[in-house]
Amino acid sequence: MNGAYDALLPVPYWDWIDHSPEVAKVLSRNAASSDIKFAWPLIKDMLVDCDCLVSGTGLEIFPRLPPLSAFGSYHKAAHRVFMSATVLDDSFLIKGMGLSDKTIQSPLTFYGEKWSGEKMVLIPSLLSETLDRSALVERFAKPLRGRKYGVVALVPSFKGAADWKGYGAVLADKATIDSEVTRLRNKEWDTTLVAANRYDGIDLPDNSCRILILDSRPRGESFFDRHQEKCLADTDVIAAKTARTIEQGMGRSVRGEKDYSVILLIGPDLVSAVRSQEARTFLSSQTQKQVEIGLTIADFAKEDIQKGEKPIHSLFGLINQCLNRDDGWKDYYVGHMNAIADPSALPKSLEIFALELKAEQAAREGRYEDAAKLSQNLADTHSTSDAEKGWHLQEGARHLYRSSKVESEKLQTIAHRKNPFLLRPRTRAGTMVPLKVEHRPVEKESNSSALTPMWLPYRWMLTHFSRNSGSASTQTTSKQHSTSSARRSDLPAKDLTSSGRRDRTTTGFSATTLHFSLSARARSGSIAQRLRSEKPTR
Repeated sequence: MNGAYDALLPVPYWDWIDHSPEVAKVLSRNAASSDIKFAWPLIKDMLVDCDCLVSGTGLEIFPRLPPLSAFGSYHKAAHRVFMSATVLDDSFLIKGMGLSDKTIQSPLTFYGEKWSGEKMVLIPSLLSETLDRSALVERFAKPLRGRKYGVVALVPSFKGAADWKGYGAVLADKATIDSEVTRLRNKEWDTTLVAANRYDGIDLPDNSCRILILDSRPRGESFFDRHQEKCLADTDVIAAKTARTIEQGMGRSVRGEKDYSVILLIGPDLVSAVRSQEARTFLSSQTQKQVEIGLTIADFAKEDIQKGEKPIHSLFGLINQCLNRDDGWKDYYVGHMNAIADPSALPKSLEIFALELKAEQAAREGRYEDAAKLSQNLADTHSTSDAEKGWHLQEGARHLYRSSKVESEKLQTIAHRKNPFLLRPRTRAGTMVPLKVEHRPVEKESNSSALTPMWLPYRWMLTHFSRNSGSASTQTTSKQHSTSSARRSDLPAKDLTSSGRRDRTTTGFSATTLHFSLSARARSGSIAQRLRSEKPTR
């Protein structure tokens, strides 16, 4: 593995299903490893129903349907209470926690309180082009002695925090995040704190964070989320997930009714995800109103800039109105926030999540044709783009594979035509692809006759590469032939793939693993070294 964060490769479901017994043997022999010892008991009996994704930094195995029955106190509970600021349209509550869409559409709410806390949401680049991301990073990343409040920046990845760290900010990781939050609560505010992909799970109340900076568009934390973002870019599904993550991030600095904070949104991709009216429809009514207020007061500041005021002075003028508790600002904020309409759910999205859950449940019960029909229904009646149609058709092909491999292949071919970011089918358009095999003379062995070379119609090939050795090993599948030596032709990968490049059905999980993540990412450990030397039996 090359350590590249953006490198991501899904193991094709047909390979995973066919080879899951071999994978299970490898994992069971290493069940005591710290990487998997807690997650393995939960999924060991449902490994075939899992998916596997490989990145430049690790490997992730996750169940499509979480094993809720393994947690009896939750699964058998007569009543469950969930508290979430984004409960109205959260796919995890349906597919991950097993709630019905009707439950989510009818939450318990306190109608006397439409909003809580005070957030001044500002987009500095709208005031002036000079207030772009690089200018704001340089301004807020440098340590400032005697600062009277905490400044925190949330970035989507550690790579995206390099310039923050270069200017003197502290970049927290998993091991240091708790101590750094404690530092802010202890009034040590001189140094800016930067956290990578921590849009939830940390609380920064009161003076521990008065200025919160969201830098660039959030990305999915899990490998699956990142893969889905790639395959379903510019769709409502991803827009809703991004909006939820943005809201979670904005909530880190305002933790109570009387709390207040300035929130700066920087980075062109994040600004475009929040600025447009269409994109804002996926935000809650409270956050929509806060963004609208920010856009309005930005227009007021631009008028001052046109009169000759420096953009950076205009920006800090707005910030100080919030931090210095300006009465005019507080009255303006309260008046507009009280005009918020009652929030409403997004029934269409919830219905999609509910149907996806039914499909997974049907597949778990062995009703693969029913599961495929539900996925087909999602593609036909609930998809607004070819990308979404292809995604649901591939889900149907995955369900159908254990019932009819031929029909699954046909459906996968259609899915890939709709969405080229999905898995490429093993054959072109579902048909056999005859590939030319090099003629090689075969020497006559003792007690055997000479064998005649022949042309073999290779159906497909699996290739895995070892980055340590730089070599490639190939396995080929062909029709039955009387000559076994011809089936064992040792040819370069480029001679066996019709496109002249490595096939997308590459399976690298058996030889290039650095770490595992079973339902949550884990760190590298001894299992990686063991897996390099252990090859699954064929």
